[in-house]
Amino acid sequence: WTLGDLSEVVQLTCDLSREAETLKEKSLITKKQVLEMQGDILKIEMKREEAARFLRAKEDPDYAKLVKVRQLGPEHSDNQQKLRRYSQTVNDRIEELEGHLAFLKNSSKYSGSKRGMEAPSLDTIFRTIRNISSAVKDHSNNLENLTAGINRLNLNTSSLS
Repeated sequence: WTLGDLSEVVQLTCDLSREAETLKEKSLITKKQVLEMQGDILKIEMKREEAARFLRAKEDPDYAKLVKVRQLGPEHSDNQQKLRRYSQTVNDRIEELEGHLAFLKNSSKYSGSKRGMEAPSLDTIFRTIRNISSAVKDHSNNLENLTAGINRLNLNTSSLS
């Protein structure tokens, strides 16, 4: 390297420092991922051991008694009680909703047999008008007959006096 190559050296140094920063960031990200994976591996290993204990307890009744003796911690016990209460509440609500649903189904059967609100046909309208007209004529005739009868009574009573 010579003094004339100084600009190339500066450029190379800048490039290498940027590359070093990028590699440093990637290294930190990789370390975080490795730590997360180690935690996951530990959880998986614990689950595997727990599964092995349950399998052994399934085969060996004496070992099953030992496994059953283990008590839950206070936090887990509280969570278990809360979950049982929530489960009971959900089951109660489901039963209540099933009752309401059955009631609605029964009521829809009865209301389904009735005709819905529809516009009447022209025949129905004309028939109704004829029926009303004939009823009005009948009442009108009855009124005329009653009026004539009253007039006759008035004439008879006035002629007697």
